Formats: sequence, structure tokens, C-alpha cells
Amino acid sequence: MGQGGGAHPLLVGLGIALVIIVGVWWWIGSPLRSDERVVLFPSAAHLDQGGQRWIVPIHGWVFEDEDDSTKRAVLIEWIGKAVDVGTDGRARAILRERLMPFLADNQRNKRITVRIGDITAELEPSDSGGHFHGTIAVPVALAERLADQGQLTIEVLGTARTTASARLVGSRGLSVISDIDDTIKITEVTDKHALVRNTFMRPFAPAPGMAELYQRWARSGAEFHYVSSSPWQLYEPLRHFMSRSRFPLAAVSLKRFRLKDSSVFDLLADPLQTKPAVIEPILKRYPEHEFRLVGDSGERDPEVYGVIARAHPAQITGIYIRNVTGEDPDSARFRTAFADIPEDQWHIFTHPAEITAEMPAAAGP
Repeated sequence: MGQGGGAHPLLVGLGIALVIIVGVWWWIGSPLRSDERVVLFPSAAHLDQGGQRWIVPIHGWVFEDEDDSTKRAVLIEWIGKAVDVGTDGRARAILRERLMPFLADNQRNKRITVRIGDITAELEPSDSGGHFHGTIAVPVALAERLADQGQLTIEVLGTARTTASARLVGSRGLSVISDIDDTIKITEVTDKHALVRNTFMRPFAPAPGMAELYQRWARSGAEFHYVSSSPWQLYEPLRHFMSRSRFPLAAVSLKRFRLKDSSVFDLLADPLQTKPAVIEPILKRYPEHEFRLVGDSGERDPEVYGVIARAHPAQITGIYIRNVTGEDPDSARFRTAFADIPEDQWHIFTHPAEITAEMPAAAGP
């Protein structure tokens, strides 16, 4: 037998076969297992250019809870001590519930199939964070038969009835893009100790009067889009909070967060650098809509909304900032943030009862 320096042909062949098998596995993905959970996020559909089909964006997350993990239990206990949760049983239970999604095992390369009515779509396999994306197109006539109060139901196949809603948002009308923390939910982001307790140890509490304001606008035909710097791991408690507090349910855009990659830094990034990139596609998707932007003074909403309004003056017809910092509405900060924006289009308020503006009647599709 020869003793040449080259690799043995059999080993080379096995190596090539292994590369092909792994490549095919990554391309086709693997099916869901019974111990894996799927969360499907609500969506907002839009009409295609010809007005013949509704394009429904799909976004979800697949993971494994690992409730019995000793390491996770120890870590949660350590975090509880670090944030001084004490002996408050309810606070400890909420802390564990809120932390578990951050400690879940994200499931990558999972093959997800979704269905609306009898139309199915197989999505690209889930990424390293367990998130998956795609679209499904529904003919207008079929959507009219399937829709319930202006919504379609998206279902994930192969799971125990995992669903989400997709709002049918027409080409013309008026939409509200709303922040969440300290806009509709009391978070106290300017007080880091209070922020941690309100986020991880207390039931979420609504900002006074905001649900009533949004209900009034919804009755006038407004659509809603929620855009927040909160991580996706908090989506489920946020959804329960919004339903319980009677905020209009709608599409939600949160931030990616995974300890193992650069999304950690994105979570801490200046909203002026990250939030416009989330809002701009919404404006582009509905170019004939008018938009009202609602936020608060706790972080950078005035500055972000000022940038957006100057870039899209025909679409942005109102900006509303909940004044949680007690600043003078005529302060240099607000004047700078809203420079070149007509004064009757931006409003600083303490309580939503101060907002008297009504939404115009909704236009057709």
C-alpha cells in the first residue's frame, strides 16, 4: 500500500459526503419537535401593487423552554438577589416568568409551515436566534371570505394550534405608530431601579387614559402599529397586558436580543440610530396613509419623530409626546427636536385628556 502524503481517497469521499449532507440539512431545515414552542407575532397585511392580493408578513420565534434546567434555576435565583427581589412571592414569580424566555434554548434551522385558509407557505428555516420570517399572499376575494373584523388568522402547522392575527390595512387611511414603554405602559425608564422592577417584578401597568384615547381613535377607523425598544422575549407578557388594558391589538415591532451575538449592543443602542429603520418600512408599505406618531419624553422619541416627520412631511400629520420628564413644552429640547415642523402638528401632553384631535373617517382600501 502506498505511503503518499495525500489524504486517503475514502476519507476525502466521506468528507465531501458529510459536507453535502450538512448543506442539504441546512437548506431544508428540520421539523418541529413536540417539546419546542412556537410564538407567532401579529402582523399587518398590505395590498400588492395591482390591488389583487394581500401580502401578509410572517414573523415568529421557535424555542425550547427548558423549565427543569438546574443552571437556569440557579441563574434566576442569582438575578433575584442582584435586583433585590427579597421574599415577595409574587415578585419572585413574575421575575421567573419574565426571565425564562431570555434563558430559553433558541431553535435554529427549524422548518416552519404556515396557513391562511387553505393557502400554505413553507418559510425559510429559523435563524440562530430561533426567529423565522416570510410572507404569504392571499387573493382579495378569499381574504374577504376569511376575514373576521378586518383580520385574517395565521396558523402554524405541526403545533398545538399556534395562531396570530393579521390586520388587513388598506392602501389609504390613517395609522398610529406608537411607542410602548412610558407611552402606553408605565416603565420609568429614567429611573433604572424602577425600570427593572416595573419590567421584571411587577404586573405591567397602563399609562392613565391612553387606552381610552386609542380606543377612541380606533373607533374612528385608525390602524395601529407598535414600535418599541423592548426585546421580543417580553412579547407574551406585553400581549397579555395590552389585551387586559384594552389597547387596540395590532402589529408589534420589538428588538432582537441574544446574549451570544451583537444584538446585545443593538438593545442598548441610541433609538435615534435604530428606531427610524423600523418605522421607515411601515411608511413605505403604506405610502398613501397619513400617520400620527405617539411617544414619550423619557428617551429619544421627540428626536426620532422629528427626523421622521422632516423626511416624510406629507405622511406625518401629527406627533404626540407624553411628558414623563416634566419638561417645559416650549423647551429648547422640543423646539430643536421639532424644528421646521408646523407647530400645530406636534403636541406635548401630560394626560391624554388634553388631546382633543379626532381621527378623520377611514378611507376605503
